[in-house]
Amino acid sequence: MRSKELMEVCESQLEHGETTTETNKWTKLSSEAVKLISSRISPSMFLDAIKKGATKNSYLLWNKINEQYASKKPVNWGGVWMKWVSLTFKGDLQEYIDNSKRAMLELEAVNVIVQPEILTFTLLGKLSSNAKIQQFAEVLALNEELIEQPNLALSKLQDYCDN
Repeated sequence: MRSKELMEVCESQLEHGETTTETNKWTKLSSEAVKLISSRISPSMFLDAIKKGATKNSYLLWNKINEQYASKKPVNWGGVWMKWVSLTFKGDLQEYIDNSKRAMLELEAVNVIVQPEILTFTLLGKLSSNAKIQQFAEVLALNEELIEQPNLALSKLQDYCDN
C-alpha cells in the first residue's frame, strides 16, 4: 500500500471543502485501495467489514479491519500466530505456498514481527515429509540472501512447483 501511495486515503478521511479535482483524485485512490485490500484479505473478513458499511470508502474499510483484526492485543494476534505455527505441508506444494503467503500476510496485518530468517527456516523446515522437495529446501537454506527474505524463498518454491 505504501509503495502505491494509497495508505494516505486509508488513514485519512476526505475533508469537506476539497476541490472537485481533489475529491475525484481521493475517490479514485480510495477505490483502488479498496480493490487492493479486498484482494488481500479473506472473504469472511471483507464481508464482515462490508456489513459495517465500509464498502467503497478505503478509510472506513481500513479502520474496520484494524478494529477487528489488526489489534495488538494478544488475543487477536495470538490466533494468527497459532495458525502460522500449525501450518503444515500435506504433499501439495502449491497449496502450501498459497497458505504460507496468506499466513505471512496475516502476521504482518496484526503486527507480529518475526525475524525473516526464522520465517524462512520455518517455511523450509515444514517440507520434510517429501524427500525430493526437502532436498531442494535444504539447498535453498544454504543461500544466505534467500534466508533473509521469506518471500524470495516462496518465490523459489513457486519456480520449483511450476517446473
